Amino acid sequence: MKMTKTSLAALAAMGALTCANAETSLEEAIKGTTISGYVYGQLTSMFGDDASGSAFRSRVFTNIKTGGVGGFNIGSTAIATIGGGAPDGGDFISNSTRTGSVADTLNLGLLSLYGNMNFSEYGSKTTLMAGKVNILTSFNDNVWDFGYGVYVKNEDIEGVKISAQALGAWSLDNNDFMSGGTSEINSNSGLFIAGVEAGGEKLAGASIKFYAGHATKTIDYMLATDLAYTISGITIQTQVAVADVDVNSYHFAKIGAYNEDLSANLRGLYNIQLAYTNKDVGFSAKGGFTGSFGDGYGALLNNSSFNMGGQFWYDTLSSGANGYGLAGAGGMKYATGEANSVTTHSTDIMVGYVGVAYTGVKSLKLGLDYAFVGGNNNYALMKKGKTNPANTSKKNLDPNGHINATFHEVSFTASYGFFDNKLMLSGLIGSTFGDLQMARARMKVQYSF
Repeated sequence: MKMTKTSLAALAAMGALTCANAETSLEEAIKGTTISGYVYGQLTSMFGDDASGSAFRSRVFTNIKTGGVGGFNIGSTAIATIGGGAPDGGDFISNSTRTGSVADTLNLGLLSLYGNMNFSEYGSKTTLMAGKVNILTSFNDNVWDFGYGVYVKNEDIEGVKISAQALGAWSLDNNDFMSGGTSEINSNSGLFIAGVEAGGEKLAGASIKFYAGHATKTIDYMLATDLAYTISGITIQTQVAVADVDVNSYHFAKIGAYNEDLSANLRGLYNIQLAYTNKDVGFSAKGGFTGSFGDGYGALLNNSSFNMGGQFWYDTLSSGANGYGLAGAGGMKYATGEANSVTTHSTDIMVGYVGVAYTGVKSLKLGLDYAFVGGNNNYALMKKGKTNPANTSKKNLDPNGHINATFHEVSFTASYGFFDNKLMLSGLIGSTFGDLQMARARMKVQYSF
């Protein structure tokens, strides 16, 4: 009986201790919770012979991370958004809501929800994330692209980061333009990515990023590398991306108006850029050239990771329709000829660009950019451009309305920050001339917290 009483007392003590530890851990997690993000309002207007439309967008973006307990914490990113950022015709109310109804405007969602384990207190600079996580590479949008699976990185070697991801399902902030979709690319096929990044003092101003990826029954392989060397404020940078896709995949199987196969199998892209930065006077300048090889130039998950040149020529339609995204115009061939005699051709692009920027008094920033866009680029037209008589005779044999366009873009940007840059006012005004006459004006107010 005495032993029984002693055992019960021990169990009670252990239970009380466990509850106390759990309560302490929960308290630590709550106390260490951080909330950050931003809220903004943005007005965009497109005009010219080949563009029209205005839209207002407002968005709240919030990151929530609990405090760490034994190296473990939970994180989540939530968004609430109203309106669009790339108006293409239509009226202001329709472009600024989801369905054209003022009563149906708000879009809510979780971009990420994950558990994060940091092993630094156990002697290793290793991080493991699992759940709904962002896709983290050098050739995609690390904020808006996400998947369901596992991400791991290790930085035990000074100046070197090794990472890998395995995702069972994934989604890109990139319009599935080739399949005729109107929303992001969503896939239930597995996506696997591995990468290495190196830089810092041990490489004496040099840096390297290399990533390789594969998506089951979607992307046979994708390779991307970024090499840079900086000395005395001068940076020489080279970027190369190659993608070989499964043309039978829903996302890339593109059939033209006369049943011709317009899918680009092997896509290649390269960029060379020279940049100069003088932080003492707040001046920076850059110049570069982008070219392509293979069947097309849509070699990236989306545009966010590449030196683009210009400010908006690649963003006139929904994300990824133009530019270097996998499922955009650069992922297609184009056709010429008549209904009974159709010939398909590989697409290619060349972009030369220069830009200067000045950070002046306090938080004033000014920028001026020029870009030349040419090649057999199969450029996707806005609605007004499709009906412009100057373009109708140039259309490739595609019902969506594409042309091989040669044009120039000149854009001016300005921003000013208040309260240690927590409140930012920014604006853009730019125009293209040549084969396409498009202009954009944009004003944005953003508060970060």
